[in-house]
Amino acid sequence: MLTKLDILKNNNVTVLCSGHSSENHTDDNDIVIVPNRSIIMPQLSDYKKIIWVNGTGWMRSNVLSWWKELAGEISVEPNFMLVRYIPGHDIQYASFHEQFQALLPNTTICKIPLSQKFNTTLSTGMRCLEFSIDSDVSSVLVAGMEMGVNTKYCNTLLKNKVVLKKGDDSFKRHLSEDISYINSLSEESIRKIIPVKKSGLCDYIRTSI
Repeated sequence: MLTKLDILKNNNVTVLCSGHSSENHTDDNDIVIVPNRSIIMPQLSDYKKIIWVNGTGWMRSNVLSWWKELAGEISVEPNFMLVRYIPGHDIQYASFHEQFQALLPNTTICKIPLSQKFNTTLSTGMRCLEFSIDSDVSSVLVAGMEMGVNTKYCNTLLKNKVVLKKGDDSFKRHLSEDISYINSLSEESIRKIIPVKKSGLCDYIRTSI
């Protein structure tokens, strides 16, 4: 099970989530990490390495079929697909791996721990941030992480018919866990996080940390 990526160590990376502050976001980093739906954001072509982190939807057949549709919307194949894994589901995972390796033949697909540090489960966007910190990045620029302030997806995603099949809202079901994780970070880790202005994460770190 993968817990960090060596290519991230001592690098400046971007986490591009699905919230409104990701709309038209660009930066000079070479590596981007994206959760779930953000894999279809058009600006991914600006990066040299793309890491796609997925939630546990692969365990449910209706969500898996939707993910396969979403994969058909990808314009730039990711270098890595990191799949949040719950132990005891090896048969399901093997089937998922086989199907997605066929869809994304140039992508390295790996299992990563689900991550449940406190009471529930981190959002997949926050899991991207956690994975960055665990991989010893120099800095992590974060766009589209709104911390429950505005839970609607950015306009780019709201225009996509495949995305809308699973709704237009990320809700707040992971918010308490996400807040607990941010609050648990050391000062050194917090200094590595560069949230874009006018994002919920920027406001939270500025007012609460």
